[in-house]
Parts: sequence; C-alpha cells; structure tokens
Amino acid sequence: MSVRSILYGITLLFCVVPPFLALPIVHGGYFSTRRVLLSLVLSMVAAAFWTLGHRSTKSVGFVFLAAVILSTAYFLADLKIPLPFVLLVWIAIWMTTTFCLFRNRYRRSAILSMSLVVLLLGLAAIETVLIFSQAPKPVADYRRKSLETPEGNASSQHIAVLASHRRYWPDGETIYDVRYGIDADANRVVPGRPEHGLSWVILGGSYAFGEGLNDTETISARLQGRFPDVRVFSLARRGRSTADSLRYLQAHLDEGPAPTLVIYFMIDDHIRRNACPDSLTAHAWGSKRPHYQLNDGQLVFLGRAGDTLSLIGRLNVNLHQRSQIWKRLFGNWKTSEKSIELTLALLKELDRTCRDHGARLVIVTLPTNKFPSEAFEAIRKGMAEANIENLDLETRLTEMPGDAKDKRMRYFIDGETHPNARGAKLFADWVADFLRDDAQ
Repeated sequence: MSVRSILYGITLLFCVVPPFLALPIVHGGYFSTRRVLLSLVLSMVAAAFWTLGHRSTKSVGFVFLAAVILSTAYFLADLKIPLPFVLLVWIAIWMTTTFCLFRNRYRRSAILSMSLVVLLLGLAAIETVLIFSQAPKPVADYRRKSLETPEGNASSQHIAVLASHRRYWPDGETIYDVRYGIDADANRVVPGRPEHGLSWVILGGSYAFGEGLNDTETISARLQGRFPDVRVFSLARRGRSTADSLRYLQAHLDEGPAPTLVIYFMIDDHIRRNACPDSLTAHAWGSKRPHYQLNDGQLVFLGRAGDTLSLIGRLNVNLHQRSQIWKRLFGNWKTSEKSIELTLALLKELDRTCRDHGARLVIVTLPTNKFPSEAFEAIRKGMAEANIENLDLETRLTEMPGDAKDKRMRYFIDGETHPNARGAKLFADWVADFLRDDAQ
C-alpha cells in the first residue's frame, strides 16, 4: 500500500467522526437534527474534495477546500467541546494536508499549510496554559428537584426545590452548606409569614434570594421577623435582573391581588444582565433571560437572549464558551450609556406597573463586595429625576466607619460577592428602619 493511499484513508476516517460528535450521546441527551445534518453534509463534501484531490493531478485546491470544510465540521459538530481539543484535531487535519501537499510536490502550499499547523500549535498551547493557570475558584455542589417558574416562556427558569447548596474550595474546605426551602409556587420560603395581613413582595437576584444562606437568614426572613403582621413574599431568583423581575412581577400581578409594597433589591451587575451582552449569553442562565431594547425611547421586548442572537452573535457566544483567549480579549464588558438608559427604562416600567396596581415601589441599591460602584451613580441620578423611590444602601455602607477591606470580610461570604448572614441582617435592618411607617 502506497503512502498516498494511507494518507487518503486517514483523511476519510477524519470525515466519519463529525456526525457522531453531533449525536445525543455526546450532548447528554440533547439532540439537534440541524447539527447532525450539517455535520453530515460538511463531512460528505470534505470527503468528496479529498477524493478529487487524491485522483487529480492538480489537487492543491481540492485538498485545501477539504481541510477547511472538515475543520468547520469539527468546530460545529459539538459546540461544547473545549477549544484546545478542537485545535488538536485541526492540527492533525492540517498535518495530514501538509503531507499530502508535500507528497504531490506542492511545496509552497505545503509550507503555507505547515505554517497554519505551527499557528494552531501556539494557540493550543496558550489555551492550555490559560486553563491551568487560573486561580482556584470555589466549587458548587447542588442537589435538587426542579419546578418551572410560572412566568412563561419569556424568562422561565428551573428553580431548586428544597435544595441543598454546598460551596467549597478545591482543597475541600467548606464555605457554606445550606438548604433552600422553596414553596409550591417556586418561591423561596419565608418563615413566620402570617395567614392574613398586608402583602409585601421582594424582587431581585441572588442577593435578595439569599445565596449561601439558610431560610431564616435571608433578607426576606429578617424583614418578616421585623414586621410579624405583614406577609412577606420572596419572588427573588438567583441570577435575575431588572428585566426578569419586571416580567415576573407582571405575571404575579395578573394572577392575584396586588401587594401594598414591592421592594426590588438591585446590584450593579443587573445593568449588565439587562444589556444581555454576548459574554453573558454564553452562560446557560444568561441565554434564557428576557432581552429588551429601546427603540425611539420605547421599551421593546425581543424574546429570550439566546433566541435573539445574529449569526455573528452566535459565533461570538460560542467562542466565549470555549476559548480562554477569546474571553481574555473580548470578555470584559463595560457599562455604557446605552445600558444605563435601558436599565432606567426598565425601572420606570417597573414603577409604572406598581403604580397601576396601587402598590408602592422601593428600589434598594445594594453593595457588592466590590463597593462602591460608579455605574450606580448614573442610576441613582436617573431614579431621582423620575421620582422613583430609592434606598441607597451602597453609599450607606461605604460611608459607615471602618476600613473597606474589613467591611468586605465582615459582611460578605468568603470568596464570594454575596452578603453573609451578618450582612443580610444589616441590610434588612436598614430597610426595616426605612419602612417602619409602611407596616402600620
């Protein structure tokens, strides 16, 4: 058997693999007919070009086309395969291409192909180094059942029911090990809520939900303890934004009587979540969030963030998911004037929704462990101009006596941005003092 035939056989073997990578066994049960068919078509086209290149005396064009198409097939077959693995496959493809070109005495083309191999080797090395050089991060361990939240397809999300959530360092040291109580409506349990009385609704993300806290330690539970005659309902969800909270509140108001008070706990990262940048949509929890935009000053709902991406946007999202180099170069999102305007428009719509149902809205701007936030300055100014009631706890914590580092250690979970039990109690007490007259 000749060397040329062996190379031809190897290239055909490369063409067989992509359709199998697209099958459900690789995707953990997820099946995409489009991806399987695309992989199959690309592989067949690549095989055809390899065959033409093998038989033709002028094979260089066919060989290059086959290598490019086959490389594309491997990239698209399984969008969850880490980029270093894809790069290694590409290196094997182009090494084979280089041998074919040298064998057919296309030396200049072979040198070009070999240069590409060297480039791919360099990228694979950098990707690998970046993966293994990352600082140790806490590891999360969830044990849960799931309920679908009732707000419909626009921003539905599976929520843990009676879940335990352990977070620990790679060496095994536990940061927290807590249990989340979730009621039949997929809301966080608020211990001590009476059967009758005025209703208060809590909105927000993981800070208001109580990430890393037991049911009795959350801000909602603390407020319930301070106002035992009021019925406090926590509609907060981990990972939510202003847009999520708006849609969930609208669905909640359509289903039952309006509360007398709505408290939306906001952190500065909600501005980024509202904007739905590709770097955020790359995460599963980011792709499902509602995507709004402003058209001539009007707030327009576009759908789920993951469903509103352009072709270029999908490529960008996929590279954010798979490439450490891409994340380093393009993953740092910065607050823009456009994102501030969008967030203010969402806050105004939240305020209008509450007013239409006779409820008072209070926006509580919370500090993270990276306080203070420059982005909040524009948000607070915009809320003041729109006469939206704001309780600014970030400034209050910043101006509280003590070193910023000591306050971060005292009021926030180690290795996290979320408040610990002490921080949640402090913030709840400040809110309770502010709302004392509202419970009468």
